[in-house]
Formats: sequence, structure tokens, C-alpha cells
Amino acid sequence: ILGTVPGHELTHRKKNKLDMFIGNWLLAFSWDCAFAIEHVYGHHKNVGLPNDPATAKRGENLYGFILRAIYKEQIVAWKIETDRLKRRGYHLLGSHNKMLIGYFRSIIITIIAFYIGGIIGVATFMLCAFLAKSLLETINYSEHYGLIRLKGEPVSTRHSWNSNHAMSGIMLCNVNRHSSHHHSSNLKFWELDTLPDAPMLPHGYLAMIYIAIFSPFLYHKMMEKKLKDWELNYASDEEKKLYNVVLDANTHGRRISKPGLTMHELDDQVLNVLEQSEYKEFVVHKTGHGLGMDVHEDPYVMRKNYEKLEKGMIITIEPGLYKVNNLGVRIEDDVLITND
Repeated sequence: ILGTVPGHELTHRKKNKLDMFIGNWLLAFSWDCAFAIEHVYGHHKNVGLPNDPATAKRGENLYGFILRAIYKEQIVAWKIETDRLKRRGYHLLGSHNKMLIGYFRSIIITIIAFYIGGIIGVATFMLCAFLAKSLLETINYSEHYGLIRLKGEPVSTRHSWNSNHAMSGIMLCNVNRHSSHHHSSNLKFWELDTLPDAPMLPHGYLAMIYIAIFSPFLYHKMMEKKLKDWELNYASDEEKKLYNVVLDANTHGRRISKPGLTMHELDDQVLNVLEQSEYKEFVVHKTGHGLGMDVHEDPYVMRKNYEKLEKGMIITIEPGLYKVNNLGVRIEDDVLITND
């Protein structure tokens, strides 16, 4: 389990064959040969984009993220390795395939585990391998949770969460100085800089990992405050502009939601705010729906629904704009209808 973080560190040293050899063998203990390929040649290029397996989406469940990341990293790693082999004229199933070599390393370790402890030894090893990989993905989860980047935009310090806590630095080889790591991935861990102007986690990496594992609700609540701060202080001008258009639509919808107003009128006025902006073509869904025994139920806040709002109803106001340069914004509030 302790080998995953040093393995991450060493497999970035692409020009040092000894470091790469040791790093790949350390990752083999967690059956994670894909990491040395996808992370180095995929994640560092795609961080913050929707197609990056290692960037957790805002509000995403940790355990769902772990499974999604493990699966998609394998897919992406195979694609990267297949493209490399084609460029160099090597056969996909030949001895130059780094994915097959990585699987072979893990098979050797599994056979040793069987020789030492039989079936129980293999089962114990596979459990430890899965836990190690899951812990590594939990670190990934915190590194970029909820952060976004426009396609074609350079990776910058604002696209990673950081902390300057000493214990996290010692235990995780300074991966908590994550903006510096993405800025200069060739640097050794002791050379990474502390960047006080970069986005900071509420606590150290180790603390946030345990909070994410044992109290996901608290983790999301803490990070929601940090993400709002990121939107105000780190978002680009285009991101802020998109956010403000959606915020105006949400605010207008909450302000006019009173008894007697039809769902058609409410939806029409909210969507008009979006449609009068330059993002009209990215309006793709209705304003909201009712809340009660089910998450989604009548009344649906949509055009051509002439049911009227009544005192005591609870509806959602959730305007959104999607796929604007691979960026989407939705602001959702639950609204109790009162006479005021």
C-alpha cells in the first residue's frame, strides 16, 4: 500500500530508467500499470476537462469516482499505449507493450503470494492491491475535486487543490504541493514549491482523505465553500460570465415564484434570461420540478404546463447552460412557495 505514492513520484522521471523500473514495480503491487501511462501522458494533459478520469466532478461520490477512475484509466492507458505502438511500428501484443509488461509484473507478484500463502495469500494480496489503488484514487479525488478547465486553456496553478501541511508532505511525498507538481512534473518531490496564491484545501491532504472516506457529506459541505471561493477568486473571465448569466436566471426565478404564477410563466421568464444572452443555443432543459415523496415529481416547471403555484409547494429552480466549450453551469435551489 505504501508503494503507490513513491510509485507515482518515480514514474514521472521518464528519462531515468532506474527510477522508472522501481516505480513500475511499486505500482505492480496494486495492479496499476495503467497509472504510469494514463497519469503521465493523459491526466497531466487533460486535468480539469470532462474526459479526464482523475478529475472528480463537483458533488461526485467518492466510491463511485474510485470505480469510474479505475475503469476509465485502463481504457485511456490502452489507447495511449496502442497509439504509441502504432507510431513506432510495433505489434500490439508484442514485447514492447508496456501494459502487458505491467500485467506480467503483477502476475509474478501474485504467484509469489500464492507460493507463500496459497489461495488465502492471493486473496489477501488482491485485497491489499485494491485498497492501495483505492487510496491512490482518493488522493486523486481531493487533488482536483470540482475544478474545471476550458478545452485549449493551459493548465495553471488554479486547477489543483493544495495544502502546506508538513505531515501530508512527509507521508505523501509533497503531492500536496500539487499545483507545482502540475506546473513542473519533472521536478523531484523535494523540489516542489509552496504556492500560497494557489487554491487551498480546508485542511491537509491526509485529513481531507479521511473525511472523504468516512464522512462524504461533511467533505462535500466543506468543499462547497471552497468551490464558491474558487468561482469568485480563481475562475476565468469567461467562466465568471457564464456563471453570472445562470445566477441571474436563478435569482429571477426565485424572486417571482409566488402563488398564482403558472409553471409556464415561471419557466418562460427564467429561460428568457438565458435565451437573451449569447448562450441561447446552450439552453437544453426546463427550469425545475416539484419536490415531495420523490426527488422528481409534479408540478414540472416547464412551458405549456399551466398549473399554478400554490402556497406550501416546494419546487426546484435550476437553470443551466451546458457544453459551452466543454463547460457547464447549473445553479439549483429548492424553493418553498409562500405568500411572500
